[in-house]
Amino acid sequence: FEPSNVCNGVEKLGLRGNSVGSGRRWPEIVRSLESNTTLTEVDLGENPLQEGSRLVGGWLRTNATLTSLLLDDTGVTPTGLAAIGEGLVSNATLTSLNLGGNPFSHDVL
Repeated sequence: FEPSNVCNGVEKLGLRGNSVGSGRRWPEIVRSLESNTTLTEVDLGENPLQEGSRLVGGWLRTNATLTSLLLDDTGVTPTGLAAIGEGLVSNATLTSLNLGGNPFSHDVL
């Protein structure tokens, strides 16, 4: 498995419930996603991203093809949510973002 080759030419990627955010390879996977120019839909739901969710913000900042991102039940932290928000400011393509089932408090939102 080479993360850098995971997404070449792929338009839809489903990694739901595969624990991809809990290992040391998560930064490599995100780098692969950052360099991808074909993905339009990514499902990372039900993965323990937690602090790794902050890497998603950088990916969103540079991505120009993604239209749908599922991050439901991933344990996104307040720091990760802030990074995702910052990434969305620069992202012009994302039209659907699911953050359902994450334990946000009202003061974070």
